Amino acid sequence: MRGEMKLAVVCAEAPEPRETFLRRDIAALRTRFDVRVFGLARRLPTLAGATLLRAFPPRAALSLALRLRTVREIADYVADDGAILAHFAWTTADVAAVASRLSGRPWFCFVHAWDVFTRPAGELRRRTATASHVVACSQAAADACAAAGIPPAKITVIHHALPDFSTLRPCDLATDRPAATRPFTTVAVGRLVEKKGFDILLHAWPAVRDARPGARLRIIGDGPCAPSLHRLADEVDAPGGAVEFAGALPENETLQAIAAADLLVLPSRRLANGDRDGIPNAVLEAMTLGVPVVTTDAGAAGEVVADGATGLLLPSPATPEALASAIARLARDGALRATLSRNAAALVRERFTAAGYLDAVSNCLQSANSSSIILP
Repeated sequence: MRGEMKLAVVCAEAPEPRETFLRRDIAALRTRFDVRVFGLARRLPTLAGATLLRAFPPRAALSLALRLRTVREIADYVADDGAILAHFAWTTADVAAVASRLSGRPWFCFVHAWDVFTRPAGELRRRTATASHVVACSQAAADACAAAGIPPAKITVIHHALPDFSTLRPCDLATDRPAATRPFTTVAVGRLVEKKGFDILLHAWPAVRDARPGARLRIIGDGPCAPSLHRLADEVDAPGGAVEFAGALPENETLQAIAAADLLVLPSRRLANGDRDGIPNAVLEAMTLGVPVVTTDAGAAGEVVADGATGLLLPSPATPEALASAIARLARDGALRATLSRNAAALVRERFTAAGYLDAVSNCLQSANSSSIILP
């Protein structure tokens, strides 16, 4: 080790989180800190530290009992000069809180979307009560925390770190735009779940195809809605071949598919339980790659997509007719596509850099305990 400050990052899985945005954030942190990722795998319970669980509700205490060995490992890891970063106000936060108490080191709760939009306010307050800061990845998530009763002074907005896509090798990333003679291609990227609204896109597709004959749609991702979406595609893609399901692809292949497309569409919706997107990875990736975006205001996309300036932003829930109209508008207006692409790329490359993320996290750590945390 080179003497970096130690950061224990608590995620659902270790050593490699499932979420792309977490892997990118952790990669950025490793350039400045000594980072170790701790997961939530259940292990045989131990009595050591069990008295610390009395403050937790029974179900949370039981869940923590199976992670006390991990709690002790986190506390030992950060005991000298470290801090604990928990992602999501969930069991990860409970683990971090107990490890913080054992070690005497501060912990920080990084909140995202479902953990603030769908959970009861009382639960959110309890799980973040002892955190030095609550770090939200969007202003919408920060507002939800404040609405739940978390003191605004305790909440900080730090956007995720986007990698520098210019460092990817040409074989990893297609940077050339499709020629005018090629089919107009729309790509949709995300988990195949209800809140992504891919069913709306499929219902809109016949009208898109009528407005732009030969247009193609490529959907990248997998998830529980895959069977119903496949059935719907069979119904709306009467000529056949215009809609393709690529499944879940490796990160570089996904970026290549976005870069090679004419347009990225994400018709997100807000579910009855409050679940919605934050600022979706796919939207940011398309914007930084210079691919115009059509999305909705269901989540926090409006924090980066200004309608008519950096993309097209539709009111949620978007209708198939409105979505088809927006796609057709961009399909026939190359000048507008170029303007949106240029403006979006400039905005994202300024606000979502790894350096900016690192500086913001460092400032947050420093403000929590400047007398005992010495940053590199």
